[in-house]
Amino acid sequence: MVGTTYHLASYFDVGERDIFWCTSDIGWVVGHSYITYAPLCAGVTTLFREGAIDYPNPGIAWEIVEKYGVTKMFTAPTALRMFMRFGESYPAAHDLTSLRVIACAGEPLNPEAWRWAQTHLAGDGKWGYVIDNWCRPNWEAPRSALRRQWRCVREEWA
Repeated sequence: MVGTTYHLASYFDVGERDIFWCTSDIGWVVGHSYITYAPLCAGVTTLFREGAIDYPNPGIAWEIVEKYGVTKMFTAPTALRMFMRFGESYPAAHDLTSLRVIACAGEPLNPEAWRWAQTHLAGDGKWGYVIDNWCRPNWEAPRSALRRQWRCVREEWA
């Protein structure tokens, strides 16, 4: 919990006014870590939705972003590729200007999907940006915190 809370605060830069949405299945480690534990430990509002991100229609994710004012979204590159396959008409039908960060993890985000998401979900950077966080949630946060602490200790010894 400490590592994911640190990662949520430092990487996503969440604050008290943010609405954080992790689209992962709650049964996966990323799901329960970033849907419940980290946001609750950090005092952040978290949105939880049970079910497939494209059910009952391919635009449901963007309906949710617009309806609840989601500011930070954590999803998988696979989901962005799926959205790209559905086309830009679904996100274009909704106001996504609240969405400041879309972070991806799980596998590398290919350049085509990044460009599509940056253009159609983040307004070409006018209101948001898409970041690839490949493999970071499961191991990087605790490692980063330890590395930072170790650097401080080493500097004190010098």
